[in-house]
Amino acid sequence: MISQFRVQHYKALRDVTLELTPMHVLIGPNDSGKTSLLEALQILSRTLDHDLQEAIPKRPPEQFFTFGDMSSPMELAVRINGNAEMGVEYRVQLNRSGEHWTVADSIAVDPSQEVDLSSSRDPSGHSGAFGWLRNEEQRAMQAGGPPSEEMDKALRKLDRSLRGAQFYRWIPRFLASPATLNESRRFRMEESGFGLPTMLDDILGYDVALFGKIQARFAEIFPEVERIILRTEQGYSEQPASSEKTPNTSGKGLAIKFKHMNEPLSVASVSDGYLLILAYLALMHSPKPPPVLLIEEPENGIHPRRLGEVMDMLRALNAEDDGPQIIMTTHSPDLVDLFAPEEVTLCLKEDDGSISTHRLSESEVVQQQKGVFTLGEIWGGEMDTVLAHGRSNPSETRKGSGS
Repeated sequence: MISQFRVQHYKALRDVTLELTPMHVLIGPNDSGKTSLLEALQILSRTLDHDLQEAIPKRPPEQFFTFGDMSSPMELAVRINGNAEMGVEYRVQLNRSGEHWTVADSIAVDPSQEVDLSSSRDPSGHSGAFGWLRNEEQRAMQAGGPPSEEMDKALRKLDRSLRGAQFYRWIPRFLASPATLNESRRFRMEESGFGLPTMLDDILGYDVALFGKIQARFAEIFPEVERIILRTEQGYSEQPASSEKTPNTSGKGLAIKFKHMNEPLSVASVSDGYLLILAYLALMHSPKPPPVLLIEEPENGIHPRRLGEVMDMLRALNAEDDGPQIIMTTHSPDLVDLFAPEEVTLCLKEDDGSISTHRLSESEVVQQQKGVFTLGEIWGGEMDTVLAHGRSNPSETRKGSGS
C-alpha cells in the first residue's frame, strides 16, 4: 500500500505531501489540486512500464510545471508501507529536454540505501525499475546498492503497489458506447469508461460464474432488471471523438432486459445510474484488479441513496487480499459521511497560489464537533479555511460550504 505520496512542481502542486490510507478521499473547493494529485500518481505509475514519452499526457509541457516554470524538475515520490523496517521509496524526477521528456528515477530500501535506476533505461525512457529487475547483468553492475535479493523484494513490492494504477472519471455516453475487443484494454476501461462492454465480455469469457455474480448483484440493486445482455454489434475501435462518428467495426454492445418489457433495451437508452452501477460492479468483479484505483467524483450520476451501496462495493473490493488501494475525489458531504476523519484529506489553495493538504483527523474543528455532527455536516457547515487552520474568528464558522 502507498502510505505517502509527495509531489513537487506539478501544476499548482508546488510541494505537497499526501498521507494515505487503504481507502482515501480528497475534498476541497474547485481548483484546489485534487484532480492534479490523482493525475500525478497515475503518471508516476506509468513511468514503471511505459515508454516515458507515452507515460505523460500529450499536452504542452509547460502545463505540467508549477506556474509554467520548467527550470526545476517535476518530482514524484511514493513510500510503500510506513513501517521503518519494511518501507520502500520510489522517486522520479521528470524534466523536458527539447521535444522529449527525460527521467531520473531511484529506489530506496530501508535503511536508506538508494539505487539509481536511470541507467537501465534506453534513450526513449523504456524499462526503468522493471527492466532493471529483469536484467541480472545490470543488477550485478550496480555499485553500493542493497543485495540483489533485497532489491528484488523491494521492486516486487513496488510492482504490487503501484504499477498499473487505473484512473476513472466516467462519462455515461462513453460507458454506453459499443467497443471492439482490445487485448491492451483487457479487464479495464479507458479513463472515460469507454470499453465497459468489452470489459464485461472479458469477464464473461474468463469466468462465467463471475459474470453471473455481476448480473445477480445488478438485479438485486435494480429489481426491475431481468438480465444483462452482451451482444455483437458494430463498435468503435477507440473512444469516439464526437457523438456523430459512426461505429464501423465488429464489437460488443450492452443491453438490459427489463421484466416489464418484451425486448432488451440498449444501454444508450437507459439512465446514467444503471451504467455507473454496472461499471462499479465490473471493477468489483475484475479477476485482475489494479493495485490502485483513482476515481474522480464517484457521486456523479448516482442517487444519494445508492451512494452507500457504491461505497460498500468499493470497501469490499479494497478489503480483498489483492484488492486495490482506492483514492477518490468528491464534492459530496453524503460521501464524506461514509469515511473516518483519518481517511479524508482537505485540499486548499493558499493566498500565494500553492496547494496545502490537511487530514480531517488533525483538524481542531473536526475534533470539537465530531460527537455532535457527522463528518459531512462539519465539512458542509464550516469554511474550508477554518477546517484547515482552526477557528480564528467564531463569526466565520458555519457560513461556508465544503462543497
